[in-house]
Amino acid sequence: MANQTWGHCMLGVFLFDLNSLEDAAAELRQAIALDAAYANALRSLGSALHCLEMDGKAEDAHHRALEADPN
Repeated sequence: MANQTWGHCMLGVFLFDLNSLEDAAAELRQAIALDAAYANALRSLGSALHCLEMDGKAEDAHHRALEADPN
């Protein structure tokens, strides 16, 4: 399952880089569904949501990322 989590996260980051923000958010949500404490996916989701002007949800994702990995 770890490979699936990583794969969804990396695909989400790739889609984010292509400015396919809604698709990126969907992939990142799939990664988080597999591992709710995956800080990289949470941070990336926060960035995608911010770009989608969903700032409240973006802030929540960033807070969850900090809780998962405070460093």
